[in-house]
Amino acid sequence: MPDEVLRDAADDVDAYARGEFDYTIRDLANGTSLKDCEGLSWWNDGEIVTNPERPYIENLDGLAFPAWHHLDINDYHDGAKLFPFLTSITGRGCRYRCSYFQIPQVMNGHRYRTRSVENVVDEMEHNLKLFPNLKEIMFEDDTLTMRIARDRLIELCEEIIRRELPLFWSANARVDLNDVETLKLMKRSGCRMLCVGFEFGNQEILNNVKKGTTIDQMYTFSENARKAKLRIHGCFMFGGPNETEATARETIKMSQELKIDTAQFTGVVAYPGTTYYDWAKKEGTLIPENWRDWVDDDFEQKGVVDLPGLSKEKIQPLIDEGLKNFYLRPSQMWRMAVNISDWSDVKAKYHGPKSFLGYFNASSKKKNFVGFTGNN
Repeated sequence: MPDEVLRDAADDVDAYARGEFDYTIRDLANGTSLKDCEGLSWWNDGEIVTNPERPYIENLDGLAFPAWHHLDINDYHDGAKLFPFLTSITGRGCRYRCSYFQIPQVMNGHRYRTRSVENVVDEMEHNLKLFPNLKEIMFEDDTLTMRIARDRLIELCEEIIRRELPLFWSANARVDLNDVETLKLMKRSGCRMLCVGFEFGNQEILNNVKKGTTIDQMYTFSENARKAKLRIHGCFMFGGPNETEATARETIKMSQELKIDTAQFTGVVAYPGTTYYDWAKKEGTLIPENWRDWVDDDFEQKGVVDLPGLSKEKIQPLIDEGLKNFYLRPSQMWRMAVNISDWSDVKAKYHGPKSFLGYFNASSKKKNFVGFTGNN
């Protein structure tokens, strides 16, 4: 992929940082020559040079905290999060093998590496000092809640409680987190919401993408999360191998039955470097030959996989159907209204519906293949 990107954008791009690029970018900024910079692909006299791979970062505590002070966090809204919020990553690498997920396959690898709990909570305190009005931290780890990391998750919750941080947090989660006591501990430590990759409502499609979860786990997880009084933001997809309109509507139906708080819908993206991309190419369902065909003139993402049972033209209408059927139910409107907790939640709920209505007022071109997430 790096060579293809460099060739396709030869007039605009001089170099490509592969994999975990933190120290690659640092070295370039510090004046390291292109030829001596690990993890870099670059142009040299009309030829692409591929430097040796840069090893994965083992000591994640050695990375500096993000320079959030260069941003005005009041400019960023997400209907599923309290306002204002920031993001954080406590670990890298995902041991699971979801065929569509590009981050472990292209960037961070499958070996799980973590920051120390102390370093993570130090960053939370640091962010609170930068922004005293900060309401929420979103942990964007791929696998914060996975089974082999459960002891660390408990340790993180206990450290947040010990330091008495006046801050809510949210995290990505898998549906195999079904320990009610752990969920309740997360709630006590300030966890407010879990962003959960349910993905598909059909077991065959889940198996096809190697998700490693079951439909039964999804319902059990949602019930246990409600017992712990945690909010759930569900992520749903259309376009897995052997997907049809019928299986897609199973996903839409399940999204309503789970009794979750918010949801987003999107099409599966065939990212280069993923096994899903390789499968689509082998099956002849990957349409574009040129990277520029993956976006429209407004740089909105386009569907690129044409499945025998689900054409790319049908995915966007399914996204619209999923959103309308989920959000425009009286029970869902009531659930969102009664869950408003404070003024920051009011702001988030204001910007969420505002984006939602703007999405449906947009032309079909402007909302091409995009699912509503509450972002503004």
